Amino acid sequence: MQPLLRIAGAWPYLIAIFLNAFVDLGHKIVIQNTIFKSYDGETQVVLTALVNGLILLPFIVLFSPAGHVADSYPPLSA
Repeated sequence: MQPLLRIAGAWPYLIAIFLNAFVDLGHKIVIQNTIFKSYDGETQVVLTALVNGLILLPFIVLFSPAGHVADSYPPLSA
């Protein structure tokens, strides 16, 4: 693990991953708890599924463009 952390840009990358996961889970938990308190029955199930799909949507939509940009442009040298 030590050689990985010595690579330029490794720490900002790991921090960005942590913040992304923290915000993603935080929003999901808050929205789902609001749904659980506000709705019940079939409406609750449908809204929960919709929220889960909408939270995954940015990852699905931006996966290919991010790969294209990463392959098209060289990394910035330190």
